[in-house]
Amino acid sequence: MPEPFRSPEELREVIDRLLAAMLRDELLIPRFAHYRVSHELRVTDTDQVLQARSLPPGSAVSGEWHWPETREQRWPVAVRFAMSADVMNRYLHGREPLVLAVARRRIRVSGDVKAALGIIPLRERTTELYEQLVATDYPHLAL
Repeated sequence: MPEPFRSPEELREVIDRLLAAMLRDELLIPRFAHYRVSHELRVTDTDQVLQARSLPPGSAVSGEWHWPETREQRWPVAVRFAMSADVMNRYLHGREPLVLAVARRRIRVSGDVKAALGIIPLRERTTELYEQLVATDYPHLAL
């Protein structure tokens, strides 16, 4: 597993904890109601796939995610992102702007690219939550 994550299991643990924090965050919950696009993230150097989707207003939770093991377990998605674990860490820290990373081919996007750009407004708060998580429990991921 390339740095900065110590293992594929740690990467999954960190992302699970970040997504759980995002779905509890009072500032992000209303934004998820407007961003109703299912998406997939492939971490290229670990070949892990994460799928996430927001749920309609009035649902018990604002969104859900899973790590499908087989193609049969995958949801239909509107947009796909692919990046290395290192690029993902930089992106989550706010150090890898989405548009520049796509232009430099560090992040590959397929599907509904307009929907992909819809996540940009979520970025600032997501970065705050990620940096809090890293500072508290995963200092080796700090930049």
